[in-house]
Amino acid sequence: MPGTAAKEATPPATGRQNALLWWGGLGCGAVVVLSPGTALLLSSLLAPVLLLALLPEEGRGGRIVRAGLLFGLAAGIHPLRVLWDGGGSINVAVVLIRQPAILFTAWTAIATSWFVGEVAGVVLRLAADLSAAAQRRSLMAAVAELEEEWGPLASPARSKRS
Repeated sequence: MPGTAAKEATPPATGRQNALLWWGGLGCGAVVVLSPGTALLLSSLLAPVLLLALLPEEGRGGRIVRAGLLFGLAAGIHPLRVLWDGGGSINVAVVLIRQPAILFTAWTAIATSWFVGEVAGVVLRLAADLSAAAQRRSLMAAVAELEEEWGPLASPARSKRS
């Protein structure tokens, strides 16, 4: 069946993940009720994080999504302060959202977090490959020293024939 491969690839959610999702939804609902201007501004600033959450992560979990959320929140500190200094109304939130520099800054920060996450994966793989190559060279030098001292080592294929 075509759906079974997808079900096998994704691990089942744990109770902790379900609880975090529930508390997150409760918190979002509380923000919408208590401060709709803040909810509108945050949802506009962090809209690209939703797109990042929809992209397949290929086993990396939500690291890039969490990084995008953190970068976006960091870029949203100033607009949130301006919103709260202006009373936190929806009208102030709309005025802030209509300023291209504010959305551009937040969305660029989120895009930067995605780029940094992708580049970090490549750099870490490269560093691991370089480390493995250095270790291999070290081991080959030790084998050469031992062969010089004790003579050539018997290969596994030779020992099976004897």
